[in-house]
Amino acid sequence: MTRPIDSTGISFTALYTGAVWQHNGLSEDGLTPPAGHALYNLMTPFEGLSRLVTGGNIRTFLLQRHLIIDQLIHEAIEQRGISQILEIACGLSPRGIRLRQRFPHLQMLETDLPAMATRKAAYLATHGYLGEHHQVRPIDIFADGGPLALERVIEDQFDAARPLLVVTEGLTSYFSLDDISQFWRRLARCLAAR
Repeated sequence: MTRPIDSTGISFTALYTGAVWQHNGLSEDGLTPPAGHALYNLMTPFEGLSRLVTGGNIRTFLLQRHLIIDQLIHEAIEQRGISQILEIACGLSPRGIRLRQRFPHLQMLETDLPAMATRKAAYLATHGYLGEHHQVRPIDIFADGGPLALERVIEDQFDAARPLLVVTEGLTSYFSLDDISQFWRRLARCLAAR
């Protein structure tokens, strides 16, 4: 029997990253809760010092990573006809909103652990973003079965006859190589037929 992997304690980084996106014009007001903005303000002196000493900081990295991923997604949609996207560990990412505004035909599913998925779904529903082509669903990438399992989410939500693009921004750094490798192998099996 394999040991369960605890993935529930990942939240302050999502709050901080969400605030970085919002403070830099990539996200909407209200998507990031006040705690995220408090973390952003708390980190400002350290980020400034890091930028002065090293020429860069975590904020720059977070913005660059996000924008590079967005560019790759846009190319996949425009050049390869991708029309289905699964964002795993979406957190407070504004990506789904922006993608659906630019590509209304896109089937977008944002997923995260249940508490974050509930928060994200509430925001999107309140602002009129949820619908047939834009949904949020809870997921646990280490669940072996049941409604939160990776395989079940993909099977339930996506057309197997069309390619599926999967985004996992920032997910891998939370887990050991052995643990995250299990996820990558399962994801590869799910996508092999697509």
